[in-house]
Amino acid sequence: MKTAPHVLKICFYQAAALRIIAYWEEKLKIFGPERTFRKLSLQDMTQDEHEIALCQGGIQVMPGTDSSGRGLLFYDRTRFDPRRSHRVSMVRV
Repeated sequence: MKTAPHVLKICFYQAAALRIIAYWEEKLKIFGPERTFRKLSLQDMTQDEHEIALCQGGIQVMPGTDSSGRGLLFYDRTRFDPRRSHRVSMVRV
């Protein structure tokens, strides 16, 4: 049995819509309603997030960019102390 092209197109759009919904639901769960839909900056970080990102040294800005011109970050999870950092804060950073 052959599937009509318009049925495949509908399935493609539906799958894409479900991925977008899942993305925003996860972002809402991680950042909460007050920070989900706005551009985040260093001033938006909690004390725990600041500690993780800047003081423990586990995230480093690398020189240069990737092939698309994006900045590069190096994440070293061995530098993070799980007793001092909440998992949710690490995900936010």
